[in-house]
Amino acid sequence: MKAKKKRWLRILCRWSVAAIFVVGLAAVAVKYWIIPVMVYRDLREACLRHWDGSLQVRQIDFSLLDSKDTSVRLRNVQLLDRQGRLHASAAIVKLIFKEFPAMHPVLTDVVVEGLKLRLHRAEGKFILPFRWPVEPSEGQFVDLHSVEIPVASLTVYDDGVPGRRIEPLRFAVARKETSYVIRLQTPVAKPTQVISFVGRLPLDASGSALEELTGRGLLLLGDVNARGDPVTRKLFAFLDGAAGRIATSSNIEAVFTLRGPLVTLQRGVLTDKLIVMQVEKGGTINLQTRRLDLYLITLQLRGVSELLAHIPVVKLATSLSNKLTRVHVTGTWDDKKFRKEHVKDLSAATLELLQDAIRTGGSLGPGVHGAFYQLFETLSTFRSKSKPAETKPTTGQ
Repeated sequence: MKAKKKRWLRILCRWSVAAIFVVGLAAVAVKYWIIPVMVYRDLREACLRHWDGSLQVRQIDFSLLDSKDTSVRLRNVQLLDRQGRLHASAAIVKLIFKEFPAMHPVLTDVVVEGLKLRLHRAEGKFILPFRWPVEPSEGQFVDLHSVEIPVASLTVYDDGVPGRRIEPLRFAVARKETSYVIRLQTPVAKPTQVISFVGRLPLDASGSALEELTGRGLLLLGDVNARGDPVTRKLFAFLDGAAGRIATSSNIEAVFTLRGPLVTLQRGVLTDKLIVMQVEKGGTINLQTRRLDLYLITLQLRGVSELLAHIPVVKLATSLSNKLTRVHVTGTWDDKKFRKEHVKDLSAATLELLQDAIRTGGSLGPGVHGAFYQLFETLSTFRSKSKPAETKPTTGQ
């Protein structure tokens, strides 16, 4: 009897060890192979509906033991286009689900750490490999509450060579009542770098989310190489001829609204030591079709007497009548067309800006900066969902 009992104990121990080994092996397979493969497959499928390229993830981590931790951490994430150019990389992308693991996990929150964005241009043309799906995908399990990117950077690459770098950037999306509120900003205000955008996207947005997005933005950039930039180089050549190639830094300030893919400039100015350009209110840029419809009031500062900086504004228009040029910009941002037109009546705000540029030699004073901030704050972000027709620019705002 004792021999039989020992024999059964040995068999039981062997089966127990085998069972533990199988369970352990299954747990390892689930954690390091099965679930990561399933997560990557679903993530890749969702991402590539909007991106014409590839997604790479070096490691996928999650906890099987802590029931309160329902997150999945993607490490060393990269987004590339078909030519292998890197457009975005992140140290960690944290996906938080209602329950995880689960048969159909529902995504609720996203946190991205160490995000580095690259904006590429080749021969002056932006490379934006986005896809805009017409129909929403079937079987998606998303109940998004928030997206948070505490710190990010953006670098512009021209033909593979890194140029201007903007950092730090902060991006956040939060659900509020019937909409998502979107915020993008430079949390540390610098004299040469202020970016702020507040947008709204309805929760019931269908199809391409870009069509439903509304918002307002503020852009203040100093020390910009606008004359050497492929986007504006052709404009300077049209206005200045050979002088357009002179190396000098520029300042750009703009306030705009966004309705779907249509950007409408409420006020904009570009200045340097040689020229000042005022964008008339109502100029449009379509992000989807890339079409432009802008009017510019331009003043060559060379040869302009400094005495004009001190005369009454009401007399300034007469004194500058033969020095101002109105330019109509049409076409696309890759193939722009320019036409000079007669300068019409100018608003007091435009005349004050021109006088300020004359006074400072192409710089802009704190009064102009303050006017841009004030305009940005007074614009409404949360308007009706009805889509307006493209507005025609109005003169001299």
